[in-house]
Amino acid sequence: MGYVALEAWLGSLVSLWSWSLLKETIVWFFVTGFVLLLNISKVTKERHYIRNRIGAVVGISVFLEFLTNLFVLPLVAELLLQPFVAVVAVVGVVAARKAEHRQAKRLTEGILAIIGIGLLAYNIQQIIVGWNELDGRAILLELALPIWMTVGLLPFLYALSLYSNYELAFGWIEFDNKGTRRSRVRAKIVLIVRLNIRGKTVHHFDIYWGKQIAETPSFKAAWNVVSRFHQAQKDRKERREAKEQAAADEQERLKRYAGVDGTDDRGRRLDRREFKETTATLQRLSMWQRGWYINQGGRYRKRVLAFLDGEQDRHGLPASHGITMKIREDGQAWYAWRRTVSGWCFAIGAAGPPPDQWEYDGAEPPSGFPGEDPAWGDGALSYRETSNW
Repeated sequence: MGYVALEAWLGSLVSLWSWSLLKETIVWFFVTGFVLLLNISKVTKERHYIRNRIGAVVGISVFLEFLTNLFVLPLVAELLLQPFVAVVAVVGVVAARKAEHRQAKRLTEGILAIIGIGLLAYNIQQIIVGWNELDGRAILLELALPIWMTVGLLPFLYALSLYSNYELAFGWIEFDNKGTRRSRVRAKIVLIVRLNIRGKTVHHFDIYWGKQIAETPSFKAAWNVVSRFHQAQKDRKERREAKEQAAADEQERLKRYAGVDGTDDRGRRLDRREFKETTATLQRLSMWQRGWYINQGGRYRKRVLAFLDGEQDRHGLPASHGITMKIREDGQAWYAWRRTVSGWCFAIGAAGPPPDQWEYDGAEPPSGFPGEDPAWGDGALSYRETSNW
């Protein structure tokens, strides 16, 4: 609160704040400022945190929200509209949790959009009708308040986050080490000099590096530890960026070859949509089947298919995953298959006790169990026959 009061005082010096804005300041503090303070860990964890926060308060959506709330509806309309909007919003949040409720989510979004457009139109109409009675300067100050208050709060949040990260790093230096008090003080000085105000870098200075730097015998040795830490962070960043680039390349490839028939020079299908999700889910089923066979009576069971309730277990496939499972009558063989959105089929199964496992892919699903239908190939894990796994 003290920092917010300081912001308000500084704002009053340049005529951006006055006591008439006290209510709006209190509302901003509890709706925005306090929430930012509670989520201070995002300063370190979220990429481009400051840029994102500034973008959030100067975007067109903020202006539209302010304009929509500029005038109050008649009391009866407020009493009817507020509960209705709350119910629709809650339904939308619940519907967003499951893929099968997407239509309900789209419906609630449409209803809220219509209400928002209606409120916007009402406020524009009120502005036009009462233009001569409006205090333009007061309206502009009210609009600007959450913008400059939020931007002004960001340095405080960054400094608080930096202090917290250094406190944690110093804790690792003090924790369970064989260094002397002098070496630990030296380590902290070197750490501050080398890392200065780079909060995200300080955040990654963990117990391993704390132990390394605390036990150094000289400033030079401590300096070298931080140099190795910097190199490790650089390597970590490069691996992360390479992983992100690979994921982006994969998504671009999926879009480029969507609906394209044929194979590449390795014999792999060009249109690979849902291949990764399907094979991962089938492998999860196979793992469960092996566990049930070993621990539940020495037979494979169809009930395993019902375990695909969570999105994590389906690896991104919808709840209506379309997987078909077959269990031989004696429970000693099984297989499951799925047709992807591209039309290509994948199957997995076993012709005997674990660890037996067969994999298949083709234009059509297998018509029989592994070892019985030739489509499965020459034997378990016949990679020659499963080039798309």
